Amino acid sequence: MSTVASLFDAAFMADPYPVYADLRAAGPVHAIELLGRTWAFTRHADVAALLKDPALSARRGSALVDQFPPEARAELATFTRLFSMWMLFFDPPEHTRARRWLARAFAPDALARLRERIDEAVTRLLDAARDRGTGRFDVIADLARPLPATVIADWMAIPGDDREAFVGWTDDIAEFFGSSQPTLPMARRAQDGLSALTDCFRRLVRERRGGAGDDLVSELANGSEIDPVADEEALAAQCAMLAFAGHETTRNLVGNGALALLGDEDARATLLSGAVSARTAIDELLRYDSPVQFGTRFAAADFDVHGVRVQRGELIILLFGSANRDEAEFARPDRLDLTRQPNRHVSFGNGPHTCIGAALAHLEGAAALTALFRRFPSLALDGRDRRWSANFGFRGLRELPVRF
Repeated sequence: MSTVASLFDAAFMADPYPVYADLRAAGPVHAIELLGRTWAFTRHADVAALLKDPALSARRGSALVDQFPPEARAELATFTRLFSMWMLFFDPPEHTRARRWLARAFAPDALARLRERIDEAVTRLLDAARDRGTGRFDVIADLARPLPATVIADWMAIPGDDREAFVGWTDDIAEFFGSSQPTLPMARRAQDGLSALTDCFRRLVRERRGGAGDDLVSELANGSEIDPVADEEALAAQCAMLAFAGHETTRNLVGNGALALLGDEDARATLLSGAVSARTAIDELLRYDSPVQFGTRFAAADFDVHGVRVQRGELIILLFGSANRDEAEFARPDRLDLTRQPNRHVSFGNGPHTCIGAALAHLEGAAALTALFRRFPSLALDGRDRRWSANFGFRGLRELPVRF
């Protein structure tokens, strides 16, 4: 075991993978300072196994707030209550029932109906970037950021007045959720954002119950098996979770994927040739630079692992970004190989809590990146500086200027 003191500096945020390699070489588990003492697991075998271990609890909705003094925790009680209602923080049997209910919305036939909407949105955004006539645009601002927000807002039929605001609400939640050093002002913004997002969906659930709409909120509100989230606020909380997850992570998949492909001509050719399936290509981009860098659990009981005693109630962080570059699982892990199979990356988690929207992210990522390089075959980076978000949990670029 080793203690890592400066894991979250600017150099790490720009490129965490050399640090992860050093951690894996030093040992499989490390004590770090993140919301108090936290046990960080670095290797693929451990991360994949612990994600499925029923001895670990996902009930960590209060973890971000628990680090603050009592008066701040009282001020942030609304955040804790609403955040803890997300299915993401349920254990069985509540998680099993809620996931079974929500999963109907992500069935293959439901997602197939979204494909045309996704393609239309990508075309519209790239047309707008081209038609400005400057020969330049920003992949993040012009494609990666608006695409998933547009898709999820259309699918959930979020009213026009709330659409622009909803992106800001989810950004404020993500800033707090993924921060290595969360602050009270950050927490207050997240609470305001989560309250506004939940209020929006509470209103939509109330309006659409008993109606005949074909949007996602109507489908969930009028399902025949809504026991896991029968009351209005609980259903609104699940909608807020889906809106958040459906926007934040896909943005970074498109941005990180575009950057990786811009630096690898062979990979671009492979993507456009159709030599591999879109799913295989996107899986490798997810592995290579994961939009979500870690997951957390609480120890539900004391246990021993790799000579370390983890005590009940201690926080465990599972480093997806490190696991996805583990030499023991992936040959030449620092090389982007869109033909890589098998590819057991953990970017969407593993086991019962595997991301429920993974298939939708695959669809959006494949549509956006394929169209981007097909429409602009001479696309190139515009400048050398890269501005990464200072968010440990959600790895993504602030901007990605390109020219064509």
